[in-house]
Amino acid sequence: MARRSPPSSRPSSVAPSFGVLYAGEMGAAVGARLVAHGYEVYTSNEGRSAATAQRARDAGLRDLGDFEALVARVDYVLSFVTPDAAAAIGDRVASLGPAAAHATFVDLNSIGPETAGDISARLAESGIAFIDGSIHGQARHLESRSRVYLSGPGAERLSAAVAGALHVVSLGEDPTAASTFKMLLASVSKTLVASFLQTGILARSAGTLEPFLEQTRHFYPGILEAVERMAPTYPTHARRRVEELGALEDMLRARGLRPGITAESRRFVQEIANVLKLLPGDADDSLENLIESLATAGVLRAELLAGPDSDQKR
Repeated sequence: MARRSPPSSRPSSVAPSFGVLYAGEMGAAVGARLVAHGYEVYTSNEGRSAATAQRARDAGLRDLGDFEALVARVDYVLSFVTPDAAAAIGDRVASLGPAAAHATFVDLNSIGPETAGDISARLAESGIAFIDGSIHGQARHLESRSRVYLSGPGAERLSAAVAGALHVVSLGEDPTAASTFKMLLASVSKTLVASFLQTGILARSAGTLEPFLEQTRHFYPGILEAVERMAPTYPTHARRRVEELGALEDMLRARGLRPGITAESRRFVQEIANVLKLLPGDADDSLENLIESLATAGVLRAELLAGPDSDQKR
């Protein structure tokens, strides 16, 4: 059974140290929470952009320079990269062999359980401990709504260690359970947003978008509140949402299940990603404006689905 570790006021007397790879939006946010609660948190800005380096400084992360120096210094290596880069980061740590054997690698990316299992196996060959992790919720809500899920040997210990800084749910010793759980929650959130945006575009084409949103708020306030929180992030993160839905499809197929709604949601979000790069920068300031912008750009028109990035077959 999942056990949630409630936040406490401070870390334990022997607090672990952490290395954040890298200080993107979520990595910087988690790092800042750990720093604020008294933990030693480091990063490596080697090969990173100026914006990433600035986020690291703003979060209070100490730059150790190169990758190897970071891994050698910390107890836990926290991986925050795009899903397609997750395995490469795990491989790079594994390649350090005995020099990294003291550390535990924690993958906190939006990857499927198969990828998590592959990373775990590769690290095990080098004698490096692995904890599967995932985060559900936005970086700015880490202190309140967002949750960190951890699983695998050592997950309970890490959960207890960071309970002062993060809302953690331990999912036991299965080294892929956290990634599986992330996919379950992603299925709800991403298919919900896709369905709502599609219906919103339909309402707009019928000239009833404003009353549609008003009445949705009346009858389904919880649904509209969730969509209003998540949908405006799509102009920035649509392509990542496509990757996450693709990983969910793979998980369904691996278990002999049809991807169904998930597959159609991925195709729809891919279409959104294709047109969002053509939209003005203020297209994400409200749900209504986002729907208007997507409709104006031609989303849902049959001819757009067959674009160069549509990826209709997986």
